[in-house]
Amino acid sequence: MKQGKKPNRGQMKAIQNSGLDSNDWLVVKFVYGELHLIHRLTNRTNTIPA
Repeated sequence: MKQGKKPNRGQMKAIQNSGLDSNDWLVVKFVYGELHLIHRLTNRTNTIPA
């Protein structure tokens, strides 16, 4: 699996708006309209609207 990167300020806001803690999630991929995330500790993946 790809390594995640620290989310920028706008991505953090989108993560928080979806009800997740932005400190626990890393951005794997940004596709138009959605963020692909990976959890720092459990490696669980999640996709949210951006």
